[in-house]
Amino acid sequence: MAVCDGPWRMTLGNDRTGTPVVVLFRNITVNGTNFTGEVLDDSASTRLSALTGTCEDLGIGNPPLTRITFQFSLPGTERVGIFLAGVGFKPQEGNALFYGRFRAYAPDRHTPTVNAEAKFVAGIDVGDTGTGNGMQAQ
Repeated sequence: MAVCDGPWRMTLGNDRTGTPVVVLFRNITVNGTNFTGEVLDDSASTRLSALTGTCEDLGIGNPPLTRITFQFSLPGTERVGIFLAGVGFKPQEGNALFYGRFRAYAPDRHTPTVNAEAKFVAGIDVGDTGTGNGMQAQ
């Protein structure tokens, strides 16, 4: 799926400090619904960790939406595992976009496996399912 081929530039927002962390996902190889790659710093000069993930077409949307998970780790006082889950899509023009949330697991423990199920809430509105037309009171 073209949306998962990358490369990606991810900005991870920190709700507590407000300081974003920017990482690059490069050298992505897709094999079925799984992929592997590398995580680099924002300048692309330092490899931070390996990257694994999943990519599954949801069969909805225009452009089509794809469920994506990313799993990697970041350095710090101790390495921290990161798991991202959300949806991605490729607009007609420009780079692929990803909207999701992340969970940090410290230190190097409890990071979900690459095949872990990603659960997220999609705000899909199917419209009013009622059959009323405003004439019920007559």
